[in-house]
Order: sequence, then C-alpha cells, then structure tokens
Amino acid sequence: EWDYGDYEGLLSHEIKAKAPQGKAWNIWTDGCPGGESAYDMTCRVDHVIAMVRERHTQWKLHGKCSRDVVIVAHGHFNRCMIARWLSMPLIEGTKFNYGPGGVCLLARDRMELYVLTNKYRLLYSATTTIAWMSQP
Repeated sequence: EWDYGDYEGLLSHEIKAKAPQGKAWNIWTDGCPGGESAYDMTCRVDHVIAMVRERHTQWKLHGKCSRDVVIVAHGHFNRCMIARWLSMPLIEGTKFNYGPGGVCLLARDRMELYVLTNKYRLLYSATTTIAWMSQP
C-alpha cells in the first residue's frame, strides 16, 4: 500500500482538512508528507515490474524460475501497478476501478502487455482502448 506517513490512519476528509489552505489534496499528485511521494511510489512499482519482467526473461530465455508471479497488495498499489505495467503515468491509475478483493491479471504475450480483469475479459492492450473493468 501507499506509505501515508503523517496521514496514516486518517480518513480522506481528515487529510483534506490538513492540506494547505486553498489546496485540494490528491494522493496521486501530492503524495503524503512523511511518507511516499508520487515519484517514490512510481519508483517502487517500477522496481516490482522490473523484477517480474526479469523473472519472465529468465524463464523464457534460460528455462529458469517460473513464468507465473503472484503479487498480493492493496488497492492503490494495484492501480499504480496496472498503470505502470502499461507504461502510463502513475496518475492514470485513477482510471482503473479496483474493488476490495478484486483480481487482475497482468499479462505479456508476444511482447504485448495487456490487462485482464478477474473474469479474464480484455481490458487494455496496446492495440485497444479501455472499455470497462468488471468488479468482483
């Protein structure tokens, strides 16, 4: 999950009340004081994706490891991961609804990255656009 730092344990309306006057707080752009910035989160997610892709490469080229990787995480991290998996800016994670207990399959086939929902319907690929995302 996102490191909320000084905002840990607070509800969204409590965090917004603490934000500088006239500034509308948005975790996707502002991050959290004493916690992770949006840049920090991007770097952390990109590191995880790099590890997954390296594992896939080791499996494909050298027969090492296994192809499948399971990542269990909270909603913000998952939404960030979907956006970054597709090489989108972190803030694009706001466009993916990821409900409690949701399952999402991030896949790679013939070097094309794509996202499948928990019902395994195509959500996004390099040659299609986002239509909708089903909820569990």
